[in-house]
Amino acid sequence: MRRKLVLGIIFMLLFTNVITLGMWLWNKRSEMIDFSVELDPRKAVADVNDEKITYQEWLAYLEKQYGKKALQQMINTHVIEQLAAQENLSINEGVLDLELSALSTMEGVLTKKAIQEKEAEWTKEITERLYLEELVTKDVQVSEQEIRSYYQQYSDQYRFSPTIQLSHIVVEDKDTAEKITNELDAGASFSSLAREYTMDEATKSGGGYLGFYTKNSSFLPIEYYEQSQQLEEYMYSKPFQTTEGIAIIYLHRFLPEVNLSYEQLQAHLRRELALEKVSTYPDASQLWNKLEIDWIYE
Repeated sequence: MRRKLVLGIIFMLLFTNVITLGMWLWNKRSEMIDFSVELDPRKAVADVNDEKITYQEWLAYLEKQYGKKALQQMINTHVIEQLAAQENLSINEGVLDLELSALSTMEGVLTKKAIQEKEAEWTKEITERLYLEELVTKDVQVSEQEIRSYYQQYSDQYRFSPTIQLSHIVVEDKDTAEKITNELDAGASFSSLAREYTMDEATKSGGGYLGFYTKNSSFLPIEYYEQSQQLEEYMYSKPFQTTEGIAIIYLHRFLPEVNLSYEQLQAHLRRELALEKVSTYPDASQLWNKLEIDWIYE
């Protein structure tokens, strides 16, 4: 993956983690907090040798630590959205798909619902980041020749190969494999059966989880990829023979190929080249002077 794409993804993940708590605090300040425990603002949140820490003290401390950053990020989001609308900006769907696929391979096993939630969150964050980059670099001059040269040199790095996410169970004999299949058919958990039966000690504790692979991966038996092509997501295979024993695989996800043309990538490449010409990473605060902004920290 192209360096800029990877750096953008890493920056997005780190920034999101840092700001999440602050945004949550600011947004929930005036209402009951929906958290992993039930909270009553009238009661203490901790008691240390009969010395109580009240809900209000805790909230004030957290707001002091994170409140300004959280509000600043919320303003940044509004600034980016409003200016992007004014400029009539759009992001190519293929570029979004490319980044979503790359992010997906950094995750473990997720439910369908969790995948949908993650992709919705990522789409919003990626779009905001790319809009910001476009707004900050829109006046940076990049020639058509520079873009075409860049594409010819790096186009392969903007392709995402079809990728599968697998778990497996490997056993010595067909009888055991058939027993496992019968239990799977009856609704047993694949990961639980892997912990119980698989001979693969490297994946046993993880419920047989292997990870993400492409067809040409040297770490994946070719039979696994071939068998996966006959499956739909969240399905397991029939037992099949491998050099290591009788295997049953489970297909968690299939990520399709993303192969973008020059036309699809042109605007994105112009933006990346423009970013290389600016001295600092884009910051939405650079755009505040384009709108009327009044906030409590001024």
